[in-house]
Amino acid sequence: MNRAQFPAETSADGAFVRQACTIRGRITADGSSGFRAEPGRYHLYVSLACPWAHRAIIVRKLLGLEDVISMSVVDPIRDERGWAFREGPGHGPDPICGFQFLSEAYLRTDPSYTGRYTVPCIWDRVTGRLVTNNFADITIDFETQFTAFHRPGAPDLSRQCAGSAAALYQMRACGRTSPGRASGGISRDSGIAFCLAHPALPPECACWAWG
Repeated sequence: MNRAQFPAETSADGAFVRQACTIRGRITADGSSGFRAEPGRYHLYVSLACPWAHRAIIVRKLLGLEDVISMSVVDPIRDERGWAFREGPGHGPDPICGFQFLSEAYLRTDPSYTGRYTVPCIWDRVTGRLVTNNFADITIDFETQFTAFHRPGAPDLSRQCAGSAAALYQMRACGRTSPGRASGGISRDSGIAFCLAHPALPPECACWAWG
């Protein structure tokens, strides 16, 4: 019998259950959270192998925030040490702190952290720590708190996608990872059917739903 890669996040019937996000700071336009939305301050860490990170990558691109929020990509091949910064096609060294592993960012933020080191996550250059590893909050803050820096003509994702995206996430979260499904559990056919049934959800908002 094959052993689960992440036994702490595997249900009794073999479904992947993503761990709760525990670094939950928020970025706000007025800085009331302690993290003010401003260009050049934040750095997004992602993996191209992670569908939760795809959501942040896509929203950052749609809103034209590439020059506002920098981004780097970890090696998609992960071992027991977690995500690593290695030179390779589409990924490379950490340009911010010179970390070798993403775990270093987590442990610099909270030396007592014991969870899995996940992407996406946001690093703050000013305070020298992670702001959040909550993939949902990251894109909500991109959409609602960085509006002063959105590109001209950027879509209003917070208005267009809020209800449909929440329903899509629920649909995605309840399935089992298996061939033909994304790691969130939703099959490609189900994803397409969902989008056809929710015309208010632009296709580019939903493409993080499957691999």
